[in-house]
Amino acid sequence: DTVGLVPAALTGEITNSGSLTVVANASGTAPSAIATGIYMESGLNSSVVTNTGALNVDAIINVDTGTVSATGVNLVTTNAGVPGVDDIFTFVNDGGDIVVRQSVDGGGTWTRGMAINVAGSPNPSVINLLGTSGDGSIYGNIDINPDDVINVEDGTTYFDGIINPEVLALTAVPGSITAADLDSGLFGEGALNIQAGGNLILADPQV
Repeated sequence: DTVGLVPAALTGEITNSGSLTVVANASGTAPSAIATGIYMESGLNSSVVTNTGALNVDAIINVDTGTVSATGVNLVTTNAGVPGVDDIFTFVNDGGDIVVRQSVDGGGTWTRGMAINVAGSPNPSVINLLGTSGDGSIYGNIDINPDDVINVEDGTTYFDGIINPEVLALTAVPGSITAADLDSGLFGEGALNIQAGGNLILADPQV
């Protein structure tokens, strides 16, 4: 009986300095392809995940009547308890390349997946986008919580995606967010800090 149990906390470090590639490919009348690069399910999560290499995640189906989902880094939790001041999850992309994409026509065309999803974290998260050893790049969206922070520093990161893409659904609500509000690719909760020496280049934010 696991009712009422608190999932174990996560600490420690994960580093990808090579090439991590995940592909899910399905076909049929109602196919399902779900691909995840790094999946962390726990109680409180104060671990550090660093990418200095390549993280590539593809989810591919042959028809748009199926289910397709690609996620680079995904945090999930249940019943974590109350976080302390030191319970902070940290993700660092330092000159690494993250490409997370989805296709519903067998790979003929692609749309963004979720590159970094910390919205399910039980405690605050910090995402540090660095370029100390070369420019970093991210293709895919990023989802964060109100208490989370994204820091851009020490070099250039090319970002082709939207932070908190769920706000796109609000464009259909009269008097709410408009498409023009999203032109910067940045909208919603959390904080984005461009530090001295940091350069964030936004690519095609309306796609």
